[in-house]
Amino acid sequence: MNTKKPVLAIETSAKLCGVSVYFDSQRYFTMHRLEERSHARKLAGMIQYALESQLITSSDLAFVAVSGGPGSFTGLRIGFSVAKGLCLGAGIPLKRVNTIEAIAFESLDFIENEETFTVALKVNRNEVFFRRFQKKGDFYKFAGDLLTIENSRVTDLTQKGELIICNFELEERRFLRREYPSPQKIAELALLSDVEAEEEIDFLEPEYVKDFQIVRKDK
Repeated sequence: MNTKKPVLAIETSAKLCGVSVYFDSQRYFTMHRLEERSHARKLAGMIQYALESQLITSSDLAFVAVSGGPGSFTGLRIGFSVAKGLCLGAGIPLKRVNTIEAIAFESLDFIENEETFTVALKVNRNEVFFRRFQKKGDFYKFAGDLLTIENSRVTDLTQKGELIICNFELEERRFLRREYPSPQKIAELALLSDVEAEEEIDFLEPEYVKDFQIVRKDK
């Protein structure tokens, strides 16, 4: 795989609909819209605009990197559908990037080397996706498994003073508010990852972690 070619990254795991044409850390074109339920309407047009702005087509890409979850069921499904269609049409591979790992990677500048930290993202009113990491130089290693836990357990499973990167407020804890990863960091992490991009993409799916559920509100 020729990584000197640019990478197209797609982020649709939460409210942000974002794309990035990424050449390297000094050259990339990123655009995004922060608008709920806009992914299905906006994503394809944003990709076309981003590619045209760099005077390239999808066939010029090394691969497509897509935010793979966990996250919004609908957003992930839309991102994967568009990414797969693009890859199949251009004959290029697809790489899935774990959303929580992308957030951890993007937050490393705020963390001291060897420091343990946590990423916690709300699933619903009562639960969060939870994973602990440790910074190692310019990268990270896992310090625990990916869990789905009740909100109240976040502080129980972390050390006092440990940085918690989350998309909600925490009282009396050190936290960094981050809702989603930026698409250019998804591209950068995809290039650093040891996992090869998939050329057989028919069965590549998002990491939903939890099954999709419809919750009816009481009237």
